[in-house]
Amino acid sequence: MRLAIGPANPVGVKPDDVIYVDGNVALVLDSKYKNNLVDDPKGKANREDIYQLICSCRAASSNYGVLIYPSPEPLLNCKLSEYEIVKEQKPKKFFTLGIPPMELAEQDGESRILNHLEKNIQKIINASI
Repeated sequence: MRLAIGPANPVGVKPDDVIYVDGNVALVLDSKYKNNLVDDPKGKANREDIYQLICSCRAASSNYGVLIYPSPEPLLNCKLSEYEIVKEQKPKKFFTLGIPPMELAEQDGESRILNHLEKNIQKIINASI
């Protein structure tokens, strides 16, 4: 996805995943492999990660983006956190969601995590329609 065009080459952005609904971009997903939500005492997303997500959302013309982080918390405690962008721009909102990677090794762990992701993504999509 092109973000900018310069004299030599266009500047591109490649989000981890883009979810489409009826052929339109519904939201951008960006997975992180560092645990910033635990490293920050307030549990806030890393500023650089937010900037990257905003660029990806703008390039994809998406109003919504999700940062997915690893979490030491059990899946039942991993909640979707919502942030509203105060300026009138895309994206309008972004979300953070923790996923416990250690639960992937458990019986049915992968399917429980995928169901958790799907449920939370569906919640965002339903709110945006």
